[in-house]
Amino acid sequence: MKPFCSRNSRDVRILCYHRVRSPRSYLSVEPEDFEAQIKHLAGLGYESLTLEGFFSGHAKPRSVVITFDDGYADNFEQAYPILKNYGFTASIFCITEKMNSPGFLNRSQIQAMARDGFEFGSHTLNHPHLPELDGETKKREILESGVRLKTLSGVDVRYFCYPYGQYDRESLAILRDSYYRGACSNRPGPNRPGLEKDRFLLRRTEISGYDQLEDFDLKISGAYDALHRLLHAVRGRP
Repeated sequence: MKPFCSRNSRDVRILCYHRVRSPRSYLSVEPEDFEAQIKHLAGLGYESLTLEGFFSGHAKPRSVVITFDDGYADNFEQAYPILKNYGFTASIFCITEKMNSPGFLNRSQIQAMARDGFEFGSHTLNHPHLPELDGETKKREILESGVRLKTLSGVDVRYFCYPYGQYDRESLAILRDSYYRGACSNRPGPNRPGLEKDRFLLRRTEISGYDQLEDFDLKISGAYDALHRLLHAVRGRP
């Protein structure tokens, strides 16, 4: 399969997943489809990075960051063995108050993945709409979530992901003045290594459970970026 358009060798695309399980839905990719996507990336010569690897300057001409939002248990049960089989890793953003509860990752699962190079970050305490919160509650959701996640899981927490992709100036200010090193948004497009001003607004490419392999290839090629930016503008999303 040939890519729709050329990929800039300096750009790193961050893929956004949620769940890997059956049946498929917008936020759930079937395990066999997920494996086909990872196999396709490997066949194109891609290597995976964590966000730490991206910011440490380890990006190669074909590097990709794979992220999962929410911290569902199927990230360990389904995605983890597939990624490990192809020598890939991922960055997983956990809702701290959901950790160790049914259907979500527990401490032992997180530690097993961390030993294989997987990275874990915060997705707030309770997954709220951050722009709707007062300042103190917003600060607690952002800052306490990472501290608690580190305590509960035993792994370092350096990165953050905005619930629903929503943020405001106050959220950005809290993050930039915190222990976090970067944050993922849902703004479409690739990321250019070395652009420090964008480290708390990293762009991601959302992967849907309804994407065929051809759709996936178009997304990693950047063919849908302009359309996704237009849809965000129409829907009032950042």
